[in-house]
Amino acid sequence: MEQDGIWVIDANNHFSGTWTGFGTLFWKSGKPRYVGGWERGERTGRGKVYDKEGGLYYDANWVLGKKFGQGREYDKTGQLKYCGEWARNLKEGYGKEFGDHRLVLYEGNFRLGERHGQGTLFSIKRSWISGHYTGEFKDGFKNGKGRQYHQDGSLKYDGTWRHDLKEGVFTVYYPTTTTRLYEGPFDPKAQPGGVRYKGEFSDDNRHGLGQSFFPNGSVEFDGEWRNGNRHGRGRSFFPNRSLRFEGEWFFGKEVLNGVVRRFRDDGSLEFKGVYDSGVRHGEGKEFYTNGNVESEGEWFLGRKNGAFKLYREDGSLWYVGDFRNNVRHGPGRAFEEDGKTFHEEEWQKGRRIRQSISSIL
Repeated sequence: MEQDGIWVIDANNHFSGTWTGFGTLFWKSGKPRYVGGWERGERTGRGKVYDKEGGLYYDANWVLGKKFGQGREYDKTGQLKYCGEWARNLKEGYGKEFGDHRLVLYEGNFRLGERHGQGTLFSIKRSWISGHYTGEFKDGFKNGKGRQYHQDGSLKYDGTWRHDLKEGVFTVYYPTTTTRLYEGPFDPKAQPGGVRYKGEFSDDNRHGLGQSFFPNGSVEFDGEWRNGNRHGRGRSFFPNRSLRFEGEWFFGKEVLNGVVRRFRDDGSLEFKGVYDSGVRHGEGKEFYTNGNVESEGEWFLGRKNGAFKLYREDGSLWYVGDFRNNVRHGPGRAFEEDGKTFHEEEWQKGRRIRQSISSIL
């Protein structure tokens, strides 16, 4: 008997009108559409659904026409897409979703057809797994406490997600198989798998207060972040733990405004003073590598201008006088190493034009 372009027969090879028992529903082409149990004309019990080309689409348990209990879903190529529990035609309970190359894409709990509860989501690149997330899901999204792992299985992120985005306090780790993941000299003491960042996230980016770390465990940066960049007050360090820069940052770049401390590559203090728009402008001090003051005075647009004091490397004073455009200009006093004998001098554009005989304080 034909009904809506579909042939239906029961186990006795005829249509009974009740569709109860085991039977086959055919496409008009004659290919099976459903093979399995029936009750009062509805799919009930174990049964398989096929597409028009004859490919298996569902292999599931049915209750009055809806998938309930264990079942499998396939794509048009015959590859398994889902294996697990169903309720009212929706994924419900525990199950597995599969991606390309028959690799598990997700394994965990479902509710109303969405990933919900505890589960593991795998990242697949080409034909291999590049990492995975294990933790809480809500309505299909990573949501709640969770951990994300590197390809080698080592921990990458530990924190809280909201709608697939990292949100709140997080700890970020280096992979165990790589130790050089920063710009700078290689440190043989680097500890693979160590903490890479610890601090706040918002919208999947470092945002708020946080610390980034070198692989050797020493702090790389300590301060404020915005949208994944250093932004606001902060301090950066060398891998040997010596201070590199302290001041303001603007979207990842050092901002030389206000009181700033600049350091050499060896970690020694080079300058401490006032900057404006990236240049020295105001009171400041230059330092020798041994930590003693080299000069102190007023800068104007990056140049020495005004009263200055110059010191020897041992810390003794050797000149007091005026500067203009980075050179001595005007009256000054030069001291001998004993600190008592001095000469009164006059300078013009960096050239001495007068010097008095020695005097003693």
